[in-house]
Amino acid sequence: MKTKRISTILTVLNLFLFAGLAVLDAQAASYRFTTLDAPGAFYTHPRSINASGQVTGYYYDDVRDYGFVYSGGTFTTLDAPGATKTFAYSINASGQVTGFYQDVSDRNHGFVYSNGTFTILNAPGAIETSAISINDSGQVTGYYWDGSGTHGFVYSNGTFTTFDTPDHAFIQPTSINASGQVTGYYTTSVMPRLTNGFVYSGSAFKPLDIPGQGLGSTLAASINDSGQVTGSYCNVVDKGGCHGSHGFVYSGDTFTTFDVPDATHTEPSSINNGGQVAGYYLNGSGYHGFLYSNGMITKFDVPGANGTEATSINVSGQVAGSYWDGSHRHGFIATPVCETPTVTVETLTGVPQGGFRLTGSITREGAPLCALVLANGQSMFTCGGSLPKGDFDLTVPLDDQRQITLFGFSAGLLPYQQTFGPDALPVSANVTGSATSCSIPKVTYTTTAASQGKFRITGSITHDDAPLCALVLANGQSMFTCGDPLGKGSFDLTVPPDDQGKITLFGFVAGLEPFQQTLGPGALPAPATVTVASPPR
Repeated sequence: MKTKRISTILTVLNLFLFAGLAVLDAQAASYRFTTLDAPGAFYTHPRSINASGQVTGYYYDDVRDYGFVYSGGTFTTLDAPGATKTFAYSINASGQVTGFYQDVSDRNHGFVYSNGTFTILNAPGAIETSAISINDSGQVTGYYWDGSGTHGFVYSNGTFTTFDTPDHAFIQPTSINASGQVTGYYTTSVMPRLTNGFVYSGSAFKPLDIPGQGLGSTLAASINDSGQVTGSYCNVVDKGGCHGSHGFVYSGDTFTTFDVPDATHTEPSSINNGGQVAGYYLNGSGYHGFLYSNGMITKFDVPGANGTEATSINVSGQVAGSYWDGSHRHGFIATPVCETPTVTVETLTGVPQGGFRLTGSITREGAPLCALVLANGQSMFTCGGSLPKGDFDLTVPLDDQRQITLFGFSAGLLPYQQTFGPDALPVSANVTGSATSCSIPKVTYTTTAASQGKFRITGSITHDDAPLCALVLANGQSMFTCGDPLGKGSFDLTVPPDDQGKITLFGFVAGLEPFQQTLGPGALPAPATVTVASPPR
């Protein structure tokens, strides 16, 4: 397909992506649930899942707490030397685990568990040390207490680096990414003793506070390798208490806030390298899990559960957490089962003025969908009206290679794409979508200032290191990365910022989750290279 700017696609996709049209059908994501019950456990509480689907956490056997690693259907119990309780909190891509244990004096000590060996972590001068998160390089973050207060730390290659924020009464690091950036929260020592999020990077300490919230409290829970942070915030009322909570994603100096519909509390727990957020929310019926991805919220519950809490999400979109069945708390892994819509082309016939007429339908499990259907610059919504819901009828020209490429976009489903080459025209066809991968393409891009206040974005879109034929969009400009005039997978766009000074980059590939990344004013116009990746399972 020739690389080109297609104004009709841009106009309609801008409406679809930025206006959030309410008429589009929202689909619930499908998950395959695996229950995790450590042997003899009264409750099992997963805390972290890595790229390979290994899970760590802790369990209670009605006597004491133990850590665990779950891998390939097998539980390994973690019981630190001298421990009365062991709590495992984080696992990296190599299977290294960090957490802390309590001794006979109920004092905490950090640890790293690797290949059957415990390394005990006690910060210099510390009375208690708690390790919370480990990155793929083996760097650990957490906090310690020295009798005068709590302090954050990064442990790397046997060395502790302490960090603090001025006027804090308590500091709680929660997550460390591949670059060694740490996020978490701290409570001020001065009244009204608010809780603020932070990002610590080297010697730089940056508070995170939701703009315009007045007297508020912010808790940062997780940071991914691109520096995106997720967490929750609330408005402080009644002598320091909070009324409800709300989710946020911080990316490129920009906060995006969100609430699960009908929830009194929205609590994000984890963000993966594709920017997908997992967490839990509370409403009148209890606790439930959610996924926030590309501006869409998907609710989920483990079948038969009275309450579901998601605590971690990996690069493939697998979610770990726990659920309550009325008598015991069980762990779970939720593995996404992703689908494209089913697109059936009923007729594909030539028309006198040139080009071809395509008629058909777009459905999911037999139910017609309100969706966006595109073909060679022509488009329509299948939401009813002149045609029944789910049906489309387009007359389209051939491209310069005498092909027609048909797209179908439906909220909550992966994009559908099918190209009809010269040999397939004008033959009728019945083409359907199928279950496919839930991973997000890897997009690497560089931004540089251009003339007239615009910015040039160059980069590539790949999956498993293979270049992709994709549709790349940014603020009204687009191109296909199918090999003409640039190499396959490469793109080069010059785009204006929007009225908020932002650029939002999208990548659409058949059978993969859409990619989305927003660069806020703070990230422009300074040149920056960014990689966001979700490898396949």
